[in-house]
Amino acid sequence: MPLLLVEEKPENFLPLTLTRATFELRYGAMCPLDRALQHTPNVALRCRPELAAYLRAKTGLPVNEDIERETIRRQVFPGLPAHTPWDILAQSNKLIAADFCDWNERHANHRDRALMPGAHLVGEANNVHIGQDSTVQPGCVLDATARPNHHRAGRDGEMVADSGAGFHRAGLRH
Repeated sequence: MPLLLVEEKPENFLPLTLTRATFELRYGAMCPLDRALQHTPNVALRCRPELAAYLRAKTGLPVNEDIERETIRRQVFPGLPAHTPWDILAQSNKLIAADFCDWNERHANHRDRALMPGAHLVGEANNVHIGQDSTVQPGCVLDATARPNHHRAGRDGEMVADSGAGFHRAGLRH
């Protein structure tokens, strides 16, 4: 039985939801659709009729009428954590920190292989996640120190470099 993502109150998220479903809205580091697909590839979508063809083509997942009747007895995946974009923004620190922890649990960390001799990691190494085939070249400094009174998204000092990223002369390139 597929995990069902149901669009929630798109009118509360206008104009963001004029061209996308609420489960495509990113909060934290991911959107509800990304989170659901991390749990299982067996996901079905329920959305406004005008978005069905677009979502079917974009995701390849069953949408609206493609969902079999047995899905009525379904497991619904949690969607947006709030009722307005402002509610989500107010929680962004917690949401990004939770996504970082979840990411670290589900993906291998290649931090030790990515740091070339002469590259430096300052702060708590556990707060840095570096994906496969990434490099941090000599002369680069990754600062993962916590700064009390320094406000930014996520917990202070957390970093994620996705697979294939490269730090060159302190700049990030894909």
